[in-house]
Amino acid sequence: MGGNGRLRSAVPCLPAEGAAEALRARLEGLFSRGRGLAAFSGDALVGYLAGYPVPAHFGEAGGVHIPLHGHARAAGYGPGFVLSLYDRAAASWVRDGLLSHTVTAYAHDAPLIEAWFRNGFGMRCADAMRAVPASATEAEAPPGARIAPARAEHAEVLAPLHRAHNEFYRRSPLFMNHPDEDPAAEFVEWIHDGARREWAAFRGDAPVAFLRVGTTAENFASSLDSVRNIQGLYVDPSARGRGIARALVDAAFAWCARSGVPLLGVDYETLNRPAASLWEDRFEVYTRSLARRVDERVRAYAGLEPE
Repeated sequence: MGGNGRLRSAVPCLPAEGAAEALRARLEGLFSRGRGLAAFSGDALVGYLAGYPVPAHFGEAGGVHIPLHGHARAAGYGPGFVLSLYDRAAASWVRDGLLSHTVTAYAHDAPLIEAWFRNGFGMRCADAMRAVPASATEAEAPPGARIAPARAEHAEVLAPLHRAHNEFYRRSPLFMNHPDEDPAAEFVEWIHDGARREWAAFRGDAPVAFLRVGTTAENFASSLDSVRNIQGLYVDPSARGRGIARALVDAAFAWCARSGVPLLGVDYETLNRPAASLWEDRFEVYTRSLARRVDERVRAYAGLEPE
């Protein structure tokens, strides 16, 4: 706990201004609504682990998400200490039917991530960020394509692309649950928020890709006013491998530079391998999120039935 200077040295891309206030607000919410444990040595707090209960978390069973600010340990306490807190908390969670457990940790804390791996957790997603170069300029679109800001009147023409993006997440290898939606109506609602932007790549009059930027954030660091976050990128299979995705990212950087936004972030599924390669090439990864699904049958024979 503490060690803000060490953290910023390890993760220089993280914003400084406003971070303490955002973290404090998140901690207050976690400690009032979350579930977990704190550890003391005498009267001194030496660590804690807590998460938010989540209904239908990676399946129909409920679960718990331990956010980036949901665990900490004092100097001299290793990953095993964090896992001992998890062991005790997880017994309570599983007894109450909270079977999917996820945790977000700083990417540079390799010993802790390895400890989670060794305790049944697998990689699920990551957060990355990059400072926006003041001189960022939009790259030229690849031959045969053009890139333009998406507007409300593009709703119907972009709808098939947004529907394909939604369906992409349901297929192998992602197998993620994305509920059905009216893509045209969702786009109109989304684009009318003044803090959001979308760019589309066209081949002739047909859209073949889009990228969205907004303020929705996955953790306290990416929630700051100094950060905008990429909230969706999809390229039609017929247009992949031609540099369109990179050109869309460059358009987002250029808009941030013009708007005085110093940082651009993205959260992404690590199992989406092509997209992960793009993000990890263009941004600095600063978190890893891991997941574990407990077999519900264990509750019947391990003394974990509800009390």
